Amino acid sequence: MTGVTRQRERPRVLIAEDHESVARQLRSLLEVECDVIDVVSDGKSLVAVVESLKPEVIVSDISMPGLDPAWPPRASSSKDIRYLWETGARENTGADARGDGDLPVPSVKLQ
Repeated sequence: MTGVTRQRERPRVLIAEDHESVARQLRSLLEVECDVIDVVSDGKSLVAVVESLKPEVIVSDISMPGLDPAWPPRASSSKDIRYLWETGARENTGADARGDGDLPVPSVKLQ
């Protein structure tokens, strides 16, 4: 390949976070390397947006209001999506059983 630089595709990321300040921070961090396609604040919206926008990666609060604990359904059309669960918990959250890993976040006082 002579002088041809191939651009790396940016992953399409959906953020699901019910705390607005945390969602803003996540978006700011992820937009450096990813295309953030939407930010949702409840489980019902998350499920609807996944079906319509087909993200490649979901970064979600592990305890989203209105989200069924059994979600994501690995047998559905969302089976090729990578899931990263964010949590402030210090103990094992079981996130690995529901997705591709967890992202510990420091505890912060939200107002």
